[in-house]
Order: sequence, then C-alpha cells, then structure tokens
Amino acid sequence: MERTKEQFVPTLNSIVPLVGKRVLEVGCGIGHYTSHLAPLCREVVAIDPNDVAIAAAKKSLQAPHVAFRVLSAERISSLGEVFDVVIFTLSLHHIPEELMTRAIDEAIQVTRREGHIVFLEPAQEGTFFEAELAYQACDGDERAAKKRAYDAMLSHQRLIPLAECEDQTEFRWDSMDDFLETMRPRANLAELEPFLSSHDFKLVAKRRINIFRVREPAKS
Repeated sequence: MERTKEQFVPTLNSIVPLVGKRVLEVGCGIGHYTSHLAPLCREVVAIDPNDVAIAAAKKSLQAPHVAFRVLSAERISSLGEVFDVVIFTLSLHHIPEELMTRAIDEAIQVTRREGHIVFLEPAQEGTFFEAELAYQACDGDERAAKKRAYDAMLSHQRLIPLAECEDQTEFRWDSMDDFLETMRPRANLAELEPFLSSHDFKLVAKRRINIFRVREPAKS
C-alpha cells in the first residue's frame, strides 16, 4: 500500500503557517505525518500511547528537532511544555468518549496564547470509507466515534472555530494480497476484488481539517 496523493500538511500550512513553530502531534502512530511536519517546524514533539508504534517512528525518522514519546492524549499536560500548534492527527475519534473532552482540555493547557489546536479527522464519505463499511476493512464502522469526536470539538467552550476544510488521501494497492495484508477486511470477501478492480485498486479517504484558537477563561 502506498499513499499517492496527500495535502494535509500543505493545506494546514497555508492557513496556519508552521515555519518556525513548536508543534505537538497527538496520535502520531509510526510517524507518517511527523515526517511531513518536520521539514517545516522548528520543533516537533510527537506522542502516541502505542509503544510499538513509537519505536517504529523513532527508527524511521531521526532528527535533532523531533522527539517521539509514549504518552496518551489525556495526559498531555504532563509534558510540562508549551506549543504554538497542537495537532490531533486522525486520533480524536480513537479516544474513549468519556476522555475526549479531557484530551482537549489537556491540549488547551499546553497551547500558548494565540496558538492553534487542529483536528484532522476522517469524513464519512469516499471510496476508502465505503470499503471500511462494506468489507469491515481497516478500522471498520467508526461512524459513531467520528460523530462524537466532531461534537466534542465543536461544543467545547474554550475552542473558537477558525476554519473547516476538506482534505483527502489517495491510497493505492499493488494486488489483492497487498490489500488483504494492510487493510485486513473481515466481511463480504467474495465481492472485494470486483470492487477494487472497478477503482483500479485506488481508494480515496476523505478527511476534514478543523482549526481552532483557544478562548481565554472567563474572569471570576
């Protein structure tokens, strides 16, 4: 599997300039988006609760201004650091519902005044999404979790919406075996190859970028 088209970081950089900024990436996984952020930012701290993923990220991206740490989103403030931009990369909907607001609270605590908090989240459309639903591929049906994440960010009293824009990533597979290995489909497998062939083994994952500023707390 390879990503053949992707615009998240350039799109974000056109709205929130990243050059010279200190950035926290929440839910970095194996460091895919970290590698796109690193050439622009003054410093990147990338966190993920999965120690195996962090180990892979450290191996694939070694730079003096990039640090990977095993840490969950609801404990961000334990870093004791301040950032210009905090970016949740496809991670908010993976946080348990009862901890989503806490994770946002934690991000607010480490965002400097006039800084930004950004959420990249999967949309509920696109051929990649169709494959997740029809064949229980990748993460399967996450519609409820995606809605909870969207509601959590929009209803948070300390977040001021600045922009919402569309994003997408195009994936390509070399073969059925490649798809089976990387996407782990679990249903309707007999219908899978005709679906992939009809799309030339390329699927589009639609995403959404939400950008916020932090509202100052009300004076008592």
